[in-house]
Order: sequence, then C-alpha cells, then structure tokens
Amino acid sequence: VQRLGETAVRVLSAAAVIGRDFDLEVLAHTTDRGEDELLESLDAAVAGSVLRESTQVQGRFTFVHDLINHTLYEELGRTRRARLHRRVAEALEEVCGDQPGERLGELAYHWSVATEPVSLSKAIGYARGAGQHALGHLAPDEALRWFDRALELLDAVPDAALGDRCELLIGRGEAQKQIGEPGYRETLLGAARIAREL
Repeated sequence: VQRLGETAVRVLSAAAVIGRDFDLEVLAHTTDRGEDELLESLDAAVAGSVLRESTQVQGRFTFVHDLINHTLYEELGRTRRARLHRRVAEALEEVCGDQPGERLGELAYHWSVATEPVSLSKAIGYARGAGQHALGHLAPDEALRWFDRALELLDAVPDAALGDRCELLIGRGEAQKQIGEPGYRETLLGAARIAREL
C-alpha cells in the first residue's frame, strides 16, 4: 500500500473505516475529494492488487484481503478514526436521505463508534432503528445486538429519558423472545415497571 503513494494511503485509510466493501460516492463525501481524483488512487490500488472493483455494482470496491483493511484501520489514531466514522455516518445520511433502508445498520454502526457527545443521540436513534429493522426482517440475533448497543449508549447519556429506555427494553425483550432466551420475561417486566413509573 505504501508503494501507491501518500495520497492513496490516505484515501485507502478512509475507505478502510467505511468497511471492507465501500462505494465511491460515500468515499467522495467522506474525504471531500472529487470522484475523478479518487478514481486515480483506487485504480492504482486495483492494479496493485489491493482492491477489487465490483463487476456487478458500478462504483463499488472491495479490499482484496481483510488483513489489508484491518491494518489500514488499526494504523489510524483513535481520534482520527472516530472523526472518520462520523464523516462516514454523515456521508451515508447524505447519500441515503430519509430512507436508509438496508444501510440502517451501517449508519447505526458508524454513529455508535464516532462516540462524540453530540452524536450520542443519533447513534442511539440509528441503533434503535437498526434493531427494529432487524426484527421486521426476521433477524432477532442482529436485533438483540443493536438494542443492547443502544442501551449501552443510553447509559452514557446523563438524564436519559425513561421512555427511551422503556422502548429499547421492549425491543430487546421481543428479540430475546424470538431467539428463545428465557430472560426475555425479565426484560419485558423491567420495561413494564418503567412504563408504570412513567
């Protein structure tokens, strides 16, 4: 990767934050570079066997190996990584608009690891949405993971609204029930206690 030059390394590092698979459009919004300029670096990475361009989706690229993606990601400092996750989340919002659909999980992930105080409420909202989306698409394991993440983020919010906690517990309990976890009853009873208090 270093042989591709400093610009390519910066571009590929930003792409590594997006994920192993990434879209040119999201990368352009994240890096504030033009698509033509980015394509020069991406074409060089394809020629150097670092990336593979999708034959099915125009503008979609994949890191040839997880290790390349992982190494580029890990070489970024924590602050830069968090800032890039926030930029990716904002880019996805811009690209997807009000209908993120299948990309809701990506939004939830990037906002949840951006972890800046201003983005906590967005991270919680997207994690809740990703959980509800997963429940609606018969993926209770994934839903449980997102509701747990939302509850974890909610714990970091001072004076968090009890209504939010109640709603997240209901989603978590429903996911647990669909999986067959016996703890679902206690989770839903906890939500009922909060509802009574409200």
